[in-house]
Amino acid sequence: MYKISNEEVDFILNDIKAQGIQIEDLQYNLLDHICCIIENEMPENESFYGFYQKIIPTFFNTNLKEIQTETRQLLQFKYYTIIQKLLKISGLMAVLMIIAGLFSRFLEWEQANLIISLGAWLFGLVFIPLMIVLKFKDEDRTQDKWILSFGFFLALLASVGIGFKLMHFPYANVLIQGSSILFLCIYLPLYYILRAKKAELKFNTTIHAVLMMVFGGMLFSLSNSKEKDILIQDIQASHIQLEQTCQSIQQTNQHLYKTLKKNPEIQTFHEKSMFLSAKIIKIKKQITDSSKHPTVIMEEYSLSNEISEYNHLISIFFPQGSDQYRLTNLHAQEINQISFLLKLTQIQLQILSNENHLLSLQKN
Repeated sequence: MYKISNEEVDFILNDIKAQGIQIEDLQYNLLDHICCIIENEMPENESFYGFYQKIIPTFFNTNLKEIQTETRQLLQFKYYTIIQKLLKISGLMAVLMIIAGLFSRFLEWEQANLIISLGAWLFGLVFIPLMIVLKFKDEDRTQDKWILSFGFFLALLASVGIGFKLMHFPYANVLIQGSSILFLCIYLPLYYILRAKKAELKFNTTIHAVLMMVFGGMLFSLSNSKEKDILIQDIQASHIQLEQTCQSIQQTNQHLYKTLKKNPEIQTFHEKSMFLSAKIIKIKKQITDSSKHPTVIMEEYSLSNEISEYNHLISIFFPQGSDQYRLTNLHAQEINQISFLLKLTQIQLQILSNENHLLSLQKN
């Protein structure tokens, strides 16, 4: 058996590189394969260089670079198959999550909007980028690749905006309206002009453009509703009126408390009412100043536990008919920030009204 020297190994490697093989792993795989053939098959009376020139053409039809081209095609096909599988999985999961979220909303579950939002984000942040990658491979013309990718990118922004809208996060309307305007004013005309030039695509392009125009217009109109703005203004006005009422009742309660004889039980109820009212004021201030969702702030302040303790006091001071004085907990997932502030103020008003009722009874 022939033993290859280091100089001969270097010669083979340099020749492989000279013939256009650039992938390092492929270079060394070919080197190993060629060395094995030479060591096992080369006759004793034949020179190394002569035998090498005989066996190297057996690796290709035209030139050695064909192997690199075939290797790259196999790698691309492998990655293409993986992307297709990820596309199917992410698309199926997004659809199932959105369906589950819609079903949860029908059953009035608290986490319904979160499930739908996760489905929308999975669609926008995983499914759509994978679609862009596949379209770059499938489309022949460069301008078609970029136009379709731009459209998918706008769909990504819209899906993220819808998720933000459901979770009452900031910038939701900016994302939805901005993507809708760009979609209708830039993407749609470019899509129609460039693809309608081909006679075989003109009919399908027209149908697609009409459908996209309807969808984009409806999405923009839903995110730009003036009726919603009027409703928000009404809620804000109601909130201001409730705030003023709370301040007036609190001043009355302070005056009544000072006129009563000291009573440990009344003092406990008064202190608890003042403490809970002050905590609600702090929560409302943080909701107004912070970008956090009201649910997160509620958990930070443990308001639910405070309400439970307060309701326990109510059952002691009002043993009969205590239900009308009890406070109800909030579920922030289903309401926006303004509505949540209004509900907090309603709870605060209930606390102050309960205290006023108790103090009035004690005075009489």
